[in-house]
Amino acid sequence: VNFIQALPPESRQIPMEKLFPMALDQVVNARVIEKKTAGLNLDSDPVVKKQLEQARAQITRGVYIQNAVQKKMTDDRLKGAYNQYVANFPKVEEVHARHILVKDESAAKDVIKQLESGAKFEDLAKEKSIDATASNGGDLGYFLKTDVVPAFGDAAFTLAPGSYTKEPVKSEFGYHVIMVEDKRPRAPLAFEKAKPFLAAQLQQAVLEELVQEWRDAAKVEEFDINGKPVTAPPADSSPAPDDKKS
Repeated sequence: VNFIQALPPESRQIPMEKLFPMALDQVVNARVIEKKTAGLNLDSDPVVKKQLEQARAQITRGVYIQNAVQKKMTDDRLKGAYNQYVANFPKVEEVHARHILVKDESAAKDVIKQLESGAKFEDLAKEKSIDATASNGGDLGYFLKTDVVPAFGDAAFTLAPGSYTKEPVKSEFGYHVIMVEDKRPRAPLAFEKAKPFLAAQLQQAVLEELVQEWRDAAKVEEFDINGKPVTAPPADSSPAPDDKKS
């Protein structure tokens, strides 16, 4: 389990029934190799020593950089990034809707008739819907038009709050009866919730700033592929357009 948790996110997206055998194979191989090397004194081996030194240097650099970046990730800077995020936040509409999903059109039409006779949408959803939201009265919460299949989105976003579809809406899942409860512009995340992804976006920019600061403060000499010092290109010495040749 620890091995799987340490895998990169893209690897953890593999279905567990496929991922587990691969992870188990890797763990078994590692344990077998550990047993082969148990008791061997390789600390003085030149290759081991060199690789340990390289690993130590890499870890030291990584920790130093991480600490330096964190010091620059102030709340003021994060709030500035948040203000920019809010200013650029797209203006899109979202709806809060419920639905009742049934297998055939006649069942959907029967639901609509019962709604017209005064039945409560939530009660019919609990009784008749084959969707997982049935126990919650068909509540889908707020969503964007692009979050749902086109037929469902087209129907939901043309309804006024408090109204329901007068005809069944067909999709790949079956036949829907949809009721819209509310419409609103989608709001940006609150600062505290946006903070993690803002920090992730800022890290690279902060790191580049730090490296540039360190380079400016250091005495850096660069050499080309032939070992010759790299010098700044000379200032443009071409004559001005109005200069005349004698």
